[in-house]
Amino acid sequence: MTKILVVDDNEMDRVLVTHLLSDLYEFVYASDGAQGLAVCESEKPDVVVTDLIMPNMDGLQMLSEMQVRYPEIPVIMMTSEGSESTASEAMDRGAASYVPKLHLSDRLCQTVNQVVDLMRADRNYVRLLHRLTYSRYVYELENDFTLIEPLVEFVQQIAFAEGICDEGSRNRLGVALDEALFNAMYHGNLELPRERIQTVRNLVHQDVPNPIVDERLKDPAYGERKVLVFITCTSEKLQIVIEDQGNGFDHKCFSKEFRSKIDSNQHRGILLIASIMDEVIYNDEGNRVTLTKSRETPRAAS
Repeated sequence: MTKILVVDDNEMDRVLVTHLLSDLYEFVYASDGAQGLAVCESEKPDVVVTDLIMPNMDGLQMLSEMQVRYPEIPVIMMTSEGSESTASEAMDRGAASYVPKLHLSDRLCQTVNQVVDLMRADRNYVRLLHRLTYSRYVYELENDFTLIEPLVEFVQQIAFAEGICDEGSRNRLGVALDEALFNAMYHGNLELPRERIQTVRNLVHQDVPNPIVDERLKDPAYGERKVLVFITCTSEKLQIVIEDQGNGFDHKCFSKEFRSKIDSNQHRGILLIASIMDEVIYNDEGNRVTLTKSRETPRAAS
């Protein structure tokens, strides 16, 4: 069973996290960052869910140490109200994702499930992919949520085998791509309001019928739109172009200099993508995004 380390100095919050994730996972606990690192050494958890503000060693300090000692373990940060800029900093430092504490009840389970699913990507082709020097793939996707995970896993395999990302950043890459594809399908093609996207995501993950989504999918004006995905991988970088057939959106307010000022709850997906990828470029219409991830370490001499 997948093991989750919950790090929080508040016992009630540790209990709440355990309750929200129910019987899906095995749990171990720590009350601050220093203790969390010790538990990582002894218990080897698969995922860490940690509070941001703690005594002795806070969440950001722990995250920095995790990137050095245990880069393969994804870290999900729980953030308090008013810590939007810190959430962005956590993503920049290597967090796999974050969840505002005010929204734990409707966000935590989906976020942990997302990270765990991506972490379990099949690696049977890694040895073969290590010999890859150039590849290009083009996909045309219907607005079908079940197509996202296998495509994300495929891209992760290529990026990891080619050395574009390591074990830890492989998971972060998966989160960014997952968010971008979901946004393209549901916000871009189906034109669902951005403030409804997270609710829709939760319902889709739970396989719960959603009348608004069903209505849009049945309407040819929305439902027959496609998402085009162009993937190019070389030995030095991975580039993914995702284009929907919707009307686009005004992306100018999401530039790096304004990132700390935007609503980190409503625009969480965009923040995640911007924090994880090395370069994010939108076209003028805002219906095509180019994501670039460069090689993290120099290629070893042959």
